[in-house]
Parts: sequence; C-alpha cells; structure tokens
Amino acid sequence: MNIQCKSDPLRTIRAALKACGEGSSSVSIGVVDGLPDLPHPALVDAKIDVLQTMVPPEMVESDPHGTSICSLIFGRGGQIRGLAPGCSGLVLPLFFRKTKDGQSLPVSQLDLARAISFGIENDVSIINISAGQKSATAEAESHLAQVIQLAAARRVLLVAAAGNDGCACIHLPAAVEFVLSVGALGATGKPLEISNWAEAYRRNGVLAPGENLPVAVPGGDTGAGTGTSFAAAVVSGVAALLLSVARREGYQLDPLDIRQIIIESATPCELEGVGACDRFLAGTNAAAALAMLHRAGAGQTSFAMVQTAGLDLHVGRDAGGRQATVSGRGDLGSLTSVRVMQSLASCPACRHQPARAIRRLKTKPQKRR
Repeated sequence: MNIQCKSDPLRTIRAALKACGEGSSSVSIGVVDGLPDLPHPALVDAKIDVLQTMVPPEMVESDPHGTSICSLIFGRGGQIRGLAPGCSGLVLPLFFRKTKDGQSLPVSQLDLARAISFGIENDVSIINISAGQKSATAEAESHLAQVIQLAAARRVLLVAAAGNDGCACIHLPAAVEFVLSVGALGATGKPLEISNWAEAYRRNGVLAPGENLPVAVPGGDTGAGTGTSFAAAVVSGVAALLLSVARREGYQLDPLDIRQIIIESATPCELEGVGACDRFLAGTNAAAALAMLHRAGAGQTSFAMVQTAGLDLHVGRDAGGRQATVSGRGDLGSLTSVRVMQSLASCPACRHQPARAIRRLKTKPQKRR
C-alpha cells in the first residue's frame, strides 16, 4: 500500500523556490543511472527521454534507483512531486547488470566518461551522477578527467554524490574540481552519519536533504530514499530551477555560474569547538541562492565566477600512471567532444580493475507498504 510522508523533507526548499515555477523545458538535465520506470504515475507525464544507444538490447527492466532519482527531479504525478518537473530529462543509462543479490555491478571510469560525453553531445545543461568510486585522491583517470574538463569548457554543471561511507573520505567524480559534490542532511538538520566528508569537499561541496525523501519505486509504488544519491538529485533540481529563472529573466548566467551561486550562498557551519564542524559541508540555502541569482543577474553583486579559459589545466593520470594535461591557450573550448569521443573509442589499454570502478552507492530506496 502506498502512503504519503506526513512531513515533506523538501518543504523548505519548495517554499523558497515557489516563485521559480516548475522550471523551463529549455533546461535539460542528464541523469547517469539505471533505466527509470517511465510509465510510473509520477513519471508518465514527465519530459524524459532515454538515450537508447546506451541501452543493451536485452536490458529492459526498470531500475529502482534510477526511478527514484528521476522522480525527485522530474516527478509530476501521483504522490510524488519533483523539484523541477517542467525541465527536460535525458537518461544516460549506465547500470544494468545484476549480481545474485540484485545489486548493480560496478562500471569503469571509462564507462562514466562515455556517459558524460554523450550528455554533453546532447546539449544537456546539468548532469546528475548519483554514483561514485571511493578514492584516496581527487585524481580521476585520464579519460574521465578529460571529459570533466570538457564539461567545464562547455559550461555544463556536473552534480555528484559525495558517497555513503561515513568517513573523512572522497568519491570520484564528486571530489574533482568543477564538479559540485553533495552530501546528505538528516531530518534534524545535521549531516547523516553515512555522508562522507573530506577536505576536498570543502571547496566544491554542499549539503542537501537526504533522509526519507519521498520517491517513486517501479511498479507504481512509492518509497523513501536516504543517502547522498538522493541529496545530489535535490541539488540538481534546485540548480535546474535557478537556471530556468536566469534564462527567463535574460540573465547572462550559465550552469557553472549557478554552481558557484549555490556554493557561495550555502549556510556555513557555525558550531563552536575543535572538530565540531568537521562533518559539515555548507548547507544548501535555496532562498539565499535565488536572491543571489537575482542580484548577480541585475549586476548588483558579484561572485567568484568559474573561469575555465586561459589555463594549463591538470587532467589526471592515465591507466599507466602518466600525467596528462590540457593546455588551454586562451580557450578550453578547443577541446571538442569529438576528440574526446574518438579518444574514448580508441583506448585499447582502458580495462579498469574492480578497485578502480564506479559503483552505485550503498543505500537504495525502500518501498513503503
């Protein structure tokens, strides 16, 4: 039996962004995940397409995680209401194969790089990545790092989950510069115990509600989602609404500017005592972000706009440990997606070991009965 949450964990965000409306269909959000249950009442009327070229012929089963993530962003029917139901979605399906216990098998960083590149080729503005790989450093393998640089050059916002290991550790791609990493807040307003925190996230990370969020579950059911995967989807929805307002008002702001607005407007931790704020990234403040958006759009305030041109940008290391860079002689836009895709397609050495794999995060939506 389906039941509704007695209290919507996203009510504060919804109230702050009520004036934004449902979002613009001109804002397209790529979702790197499994196949959603598009006939679900929450998604049947949503503006979501699936990039069919990424779907193996035998893989048709709806994925609970992918269904839930899409419902948080695009849901527009039944008991589930997404944050940006008026925006367009493009599912970049990556997780198919199942283990004996029903979990999705991990994919390589090369697979993730291809998915992101396909999203860029299809002109998405934001890409939500509710998956990751625990890593000792913020250095991605060269193909993934190169595509992240391409996204920055094209001013595409990548939003990624910080991970659910509950430690001062990082996940890729969330920890990579230019990516907006997202940790999860609990119902009490404090970080969830499972939400990762690390020094790398303090430069590019925020917190968002991520406990018992109402989500769609395949088969027409509803459930509750907990973890950084779901918090990332919340931030993607917020970013999509802010970008929709910027375009509606004619502001000269792009997705990476929206990223910076979200980071700079976030509520900092003000707890006292040594180590009291260790687990806290700044908390997403939708009302402050919208106010900053209008001030920036009207030229009344400035913020640290993300610069991607004229830099000799570090990319990472390839499978053989060699450092690779993109030499930006004034314009990173010269790094075209065609070149990246050719590079991805012609990489005979890109056979990643399981320890270097992108995995779906440990928590999953729980069906309500």
